[in-house]
Amino acid sequence: NYADVAHLPTVIVVLVFYNEGWGPLMRTVHTVIEQTPPELLAHIVLVDDNSSRSHLHEKLDKYIEDNWGPKGLVRLFRNARREGLIRARINGAKHSMDLNGDVLVYLDAHCEPQPNWLPPLIAPIAEDRRMSTVPFIDSISGSDYTFSAQGGGDKNGHARGAWDWSMMWKRMPL
Repeated sequence: NYADVAHLPTVIVVLVFYNEGWGPLMRTVHTVIEQTPPELLAHIVLVDDNSSRSHLHEKLDKYIEDNWGPKGLVRLFRNARREGLIRARINGAKHSMDLNGDVLVYLDAHCEPQPNWLPPLIAPIAEDRRMSTVPFIDSISGSDYTFSAQGGGDKNGHARGAWDWSMMWKRMPL
């Protein structure tokens, strides 16, 4: 039961993007805010990996300022040059060090978290801070926007996974 989230850690959600469309990026930001218990969401950190699209510059700066203020819930950081996904995520972690939040959660900049997405993801971390969790990610069709549940897990949708020594993610039976 995740109705009581007081015992769970707060999170900083890191979203890295490069030349992302305005609609998917803003939909992700707003959906994270709407679908996350407010007492758990410390910040959303946007990392622009040196985008060249004009809507991701002054328009994005103004939108964030107008909606969350300069030091508000959503923070934007820009890489001076193209770094790639992993380095950009590392930069997001570095920028998050000065913010109040217990756990970093990395999401794609074009996803749509569903209700109750966060508590089951961070509950194991609350029990053991050495824990790492990964969500099941459903697919959204680009042609008709229907959801397709990711396969795997048992009859109740429960599953676990592990990284092998080459850092490849593997599904494991319960």
